Amino acid sequence: MENPWHNLPTTSPFVLASERDVVETFNRHYTDPQTRIRLEVLPEPFIGNPEANVVVLSLNPGFDSTDPEWHARPDFAASIHANLRHEPQDYPFYPLNPAYSQSGAYAWWRSKLNGLITDTSLPAVVNKLFCVEWFPYHSVSYKEVPNRLSGGLMPSQRYAVSLVEDAIARGATIVAMRRRKDWERYVPALRGYPKVHGLRSAQSAYLSPGNIVDYQQVVTALKG
Repeated sequence: MENPWHNLPTTSPFVLASERDVVETFNRHYTDPQTRIRLEVLPEPFIGNPEANVVVLSLNPGFDSTDPEWHARPDFAASIHANLRHEPQDYPFYPLNPAYSQSGAYAWWRSKLNGLITDTSLPAVVNKLFCVEWFPYHSVSYKEVPNRLSGGLMPSQRYAVSLVEDAIARGATIVAMRRRKDWERYVPALRGYPKVHGLRSAQSAYLSPGNIVDYQQVVTALKG
Protein backbone atom coordinates (compact mmCIF):
# COMPACT_ATOMS: atom_id res chain seq x y z
CA MET A 1 0.00 0.00 0.00
CA GLU A 2 1.27 3.50 -0.83
CA ASN A 3 2.47 5.46 2.19
CA PRO A 4 -0.11 8.24 2.75
CA TRP A 5 2.22 10.21 5.02
CA HIS A 6 4.14 11.59 2.05
CA ASN A 7 1.12 13.88 1.67
CA LEU A 8 1.09 15.32 5.17
CA PRO A 9 0.78 19.14 5.10
CA THR A 10 3.91 21.05 6.04
CA THR A 11 2.02 23.48 8.26
CA SER A 12 -0.63 23.09 10.96
CA PRO A 13 -3.18 21.58 11.10
CA PHE A 14 -1.10 18.44 10.68
CA VAL A 15 -3.70 16.02 9.36
CA LEU A 16 -4.02 14.13 6.09
CA ALA A 17 -6.44 15.80 3.68
CA SER A 18 -8.35 12.53 3.35
CA GLU A 19 -8.93 12.49 7.12
CA ARG A 20 -9.32 16.17 7.95
CA ASP A 21 -13.13 16.27 7.82
CA VAL A 22 -13.43 13.23 10.09
CA VAL A 23 -10.92 14.54 12.64
CA GLU A 24 -12.27 18.08 12.74
CA THR A 25 -15.85 16.81 13.05
CA PHE A 26 -14.75 14.63 15.96
CA ASN A 27 -13.19 17.64 17.69
CA ARG A 28 -16.37 19.67 17.23
CA HIS A 29 -18.54 16.92 18.69
CA TYR A 30 -16.23 15.88 21.53
CA THR A 31 -14.93 18.98 23.27
CA ASP A 32 -13.21 17.41 26.28
CA PRO A 33 -9.62 18.73 26.13
CA GLN A 34 -8.35 15.36 27.35
CA THR A 35 -9.62 13.54 24.26
CA ARG A 36 -9.21 16.36 21.74
CA ILE A 37 -7.12 15.28 18.73
CA ARG A 38 -4.13 17.61 18.69
CA LEU A 39 -3.37 18.84 15.19
CA GLU A 40 -0.80 21.45 16.16
CA VAL A 41 1.79 18.67 16.56
CA LEU A 42 2.98 16.19 13.96
CA PRO A 43 1.29 12.77 13.84
CA GLU A 44 3.38 9.79 14.87
CA PRO A 45 1.62 6.77 13.36
CA PHE A 46 4.73 4.61 13.70
CA ILE A 47 8.28 4.93 14.98
CA GLY A 48 11.40 3.15 13.82
CA ASN A 49 12.66 0.89 11.07
CA PRO A 50 9.69 -0.72 9.26
CA GLU A 51 11.86 -3.78 8.53
CA ALA A 52 12.65 -4.25 12.23
CA ASN A 53 12.95 -7.64 13.93
CA VAL A 54 10.45 -6.68 16.65
CA VAL A 55 7.17 -4.83 16.05
CA VAL A 56 5.17 -3.32 18.91
CA LEU A 57 1.44 -2.74 18.42
CA SER A 58 0.24 0.29 20.35
CA LEU A 59 -2.83 2.55 20.57
CA ASN A 60 -2.02 6.18 19.74
CA PRO A 61 0.59 8.82 20.52
CA GLY A 62 -0.14 10.55 23.78
CA PHE A 63 0.28 14.25 24.33
CA ASP A 64 2.83 15.90 26.59
CA SER A 65 2.76 19.60 27.43
CA THR A 66 6.25 19.94 25.92
CA ASP A 67 5.26 18.36 22.58
CA PRO A 68 4.39 21.63 20.76
CA GLU A 69 7.79 23.07 21.65
CA TRP A 70 9.66 19.96 20.55
CA HIS A 71 7.68 19.47 17.36
CA ALA A 72 8.53 23.07 16.44
CA ARG A 73 12.25 22.34 16.74
CA PRO A 74 13.71 21.92 13.24
CA ASP A 75 15.86 18.91 14.17
CA PHE A 76 13.11 17.03 15.97
CA ALA A 77 10.56 17.83 13.26
CA ALA A 78 13.04 16.66 10.62
CA SER A 79 13.38 13.33 12.43
CA ILE A 80 9.61 12.89 12.51
CA HIS A 81 9.25 13.74 8.81
CA ALA A 82 12.06 11.35 7.87
CA ASN A 83 10.37 8.65 9.93
CA LEU A 84 7.01 9.29 8.24
CA ARG A 85 8.69 8.75 4.87
CA HIS A 86 10.63 5.67 6.08
CA GLU A 87 13.91 7.42 5.32
CA PRO A 88 17.12 6.15 6.96
CA GLN A 89 18.31 7.94 10.08
CA ASP A 90 21.16 7.47 12.55
CA TYR A 91 18.47 6.80 15.16
CA PRO A 92 15.52 5.13 13.40
CA PHE A 93 13.71 4.98 16.76
CA TYR A 94 14.27 8.73 17.01
CA PRO A 95 12.77 9.44 20.48
CA LEU A 96 15.81 7.62 21.91
CA ASN A 97 18.26 9.98 20.19
CA PRO A 98 20.37 11.46 23.03
CA ALA A 99 19.96 14.87 21.38
CA TYR A 100 16.29 14.68 22.38
CA SER A 101 16.88 13.49 25.95
CA GLN A 102 14.98 16.45 27.45
CA SER A 103 11.81 15.71 25.47
CA GLY A 104 8.70 14.07 26.84
CA ALA A 105 8.95 11.44 24.10
CA TYR A 106 12.45 10.43 25.23
CA ALA A 107 11.39 10.19 28.88
CA TRP A 108 8.33 8.05 28.05
CA TRP A 109 10.02 5.64 25.68
CA ARG A 110 13.22 5.34 27.70
CA SER A 111 11.21 4.28 30.76
CA LYS A 112 9.13 1.78 28.80
CA LEU A 113 12.11 0.27 26.96
CA ASN A 114 14.71 0.34 29.72
CA GLY A 115 14.52 -3.41 30.31
CA LEU A 116 15.07 -4.25 26.65
CA ILE A 117 17.89 -1.72 26.36
CA THR A 118 19.58 -3.23 29.43
CA ASP A 119 19.20 -6.80 28.17
CA THR A 120 20.29 -6.05 24.60
CA SER A 121 21.75 -2.63 23.81
CA LEU A 122 20.62 0.85 22.82
CA PRO A 123 21.70 0.29 19.17
CA ALA A 124 19.70 -2.96 19.04
CA VAL A 125 16.52 -1.26 20.23
CA VAL A 126 17.04 1.86 18.11
CA ASN A 127 17.58 -0.15 14.93
CA LYS A 128 15.52 -3.30 15.42
CA LEU A 129 12.33 -2.10 17.12
CA PHE A 130 9.32 -0.69 15.28
CA CYS A 131 6.16 0.64 16.91
CA VAL A 132 2.87 0.94 15.01
CA GLU A 133 0.00 2.96 16.46
CA TRP A 134 -3.66 2.01 15.99
CA PHE A 135 -4.55 5.70 15.62
CA PRO A 136 -1.92 8.15 14.36
CA TYR A 137 -2.85 11.46 15.96
CA HIS A 138 -1.97 12.79 19.41
CA SER A 139 -4.33 13.22 22.35
CA VAL A 140 -3.95 13.25 26.13
CA SER A 141 -6.45 10.39 26.40
CA TYR A 142 -7.67 8.23 23.56
CA LYS A 143 -11.31 8.21 22.48
CA GLU A 144 -12.47 6.06 19.58
CA VAL A 145 -13.65 7.92 16.49
CA PRO A 146 -17.18 6.56 15.92
CA ASN A 147 -17.82 4.63 12.71
CA ARG A 148 -20.62 7.06 11.87
CA LEU A 149 -17.90 9.70 11.42
CA SER A 150 -15.08 7.63 9.96
CA GLY A 151 -17.01 5.02 7.99
CA GLY A 152 -14.55 2.41 9.26
CA LEU A 153 -10.78 2.43 9.08
CA MET A 154 -9.25 5.69 7.93
CA PRO A 155 -6.56 5.61 5.19
CA SER A 156 -3.76 6.02 7.72
CA GLN A 157 -5.10 3.07 9.72
CA ARG A 158 -5.28 0.90 6.62
CA TYR A 159 -1.62 1.70 6.03
CA ALA A 160 -0.82 0.74 9.63
CA VAL A 161 -2.59 -2.58 9.05
CA SER A 162 -0.49 -3.16 5.93
CA LEU A 163 2.72 -2.55 7.92
CA VAL A 164 1.71 -5.23 10.42
CA GLU A 165 0.77 -7.63 7.62
CA ASP A 166 4.23 -7.07 6.13
CA ALA A 167 5.82 -7.78 9.51
CA ILE A 168 4.00 -11.10 9.78
CA ALA A 169 4.97 -12.02 6.21
CA ARG A 170 8.66 -11.57 7.01
CA GLY A 171 8.40 -13.45 10.31
CA ALA A 172 8.93 -10.56 12.71
CA THR A 173 8.39 -10.95 16.43
CA ILE A 174 5.32 -8.95 17.52
CA VAL A 175 4.45 -7.53 20.91
CA ALA A 176 0.74 -6.68 21.28
CA MET A 177 1.04 -3.80 23.73
CA ARG A 178 -2.35 -2.13 23.26
CA ARG A 179 -5.68 -2.74 21.45
CA ARG A 180 -4.94 -6.38 20.64
CA LYS A 181 -8.55 -7.28 19.76
CA ASP A 182 -8.77 -4.47 17.19
CA TRP A 183 -5.42 -5.42 15.67
CA GLU A 184 -6.58 -9.04 15.40
CA ARG A 185 -9.89 -7.97 13.88
CA TYR A 186 -8.22 -6.16 11.01
CA VAL A 187 -5.10 -8.34 10.81
CA PRO A 188 -6.61 -11.84 11.11
CA ALA A 189 -3.19 -13.42 10.56
CA LEU A 190 -2.26 -12.29 14.09
CA ARG A 191 -4.61 -14.90 15.52
CA GLY A 192 -2.52 -17.97 16.10
CA TYR A 193 0.66 -16.31 14.84
CA PRO A 194 3.41 -18.09 16.83
CA LYS A 195 5.59 -15.00 17.24
CA VAL A 196 3.07 -12.67 18.83
CA HIS A 197 3.46 -11.94 22.54
CA GLY A 198 1.12 -10.12 24.89
CA LEU A 199 1.64 -8.06 28.03
CA ARG A 200 0.60 -9.16 31.48
CA SER A 201 -0.56 -5.60 32.15
CA ALA A 202 -1.39 -3.49 29.09
CA GLN A 203 -2.07 -0.52 31.34
CA SER A 204 1.56 -0.25 32.41
CA ALA A 205 2.93 -0.59 28.85
CA TYR A 206 6.39 -1.46 30.17
CA LEU A 207 8.27 -3.75 27.79
CA SER A 208 10.00 -5.41 30.71
CA PRO A 209 10.88 -8.95 31.86
CA GLY A 210 7.94 -8.99 34.24
CA ASN A 211 5.41 -7.67 31.75
CA ILE A 212 6.12 -9.28 28.36
CA VAL A 213 4.95 -12.86 28.05
CA ASP A 214 7.92 -14.88 26.69
CA TYR A 215 10.21 -11.88 27.24
CA GLN A 216 13.36 -13.80 26.35
CA GLN A 217 12.10 -14.49 22.83
CA VAL A 218 11.78 -10.74 22.27
CA VAL A 219 15.32 -10.21 23.57
CA THR A 220 16.60 -12.92 21.23
CA ALA A 221 14.85 -11.31 18.26
CA LEU A 222 16.42 -7.93 19.05
CA LYS A 223 19.85 -9.51 19.30
CA GLY A 224 19.38 -11.38 16.02
